[in-house]
Amino acid sequence: MIYYAILQFQATGPAVTGEWTEKEPASRTYREWVGLYGSHPSAIIRLIEERNGRRHTIKTWTKSHGEVEATPDIDSGPE
Repeated sequence: MIYYAILQFQATGPAVTGEWTEKEPASRTYREWVGLYGSHPSAIIRLIEERNGRRHTIKTWTKSHGEVEATPDIDSGPE
């Protein structure tokens, strides 16, 4: 699996992206970015998992909604 932390200041704008093969470094980066940029009114911060070529958002942070955890993907079985 591959994990991504993604930071954007516009939904369709450029992104800062980190990519890891383990979840912990991606989760740590996500948390750090929430701490650093989470109060910016347009910041969108995502933690994403990619399995078998399909991406699934684990959680998203925006100032207006705080942290929102995604519902588990019903197709996600073991890798």
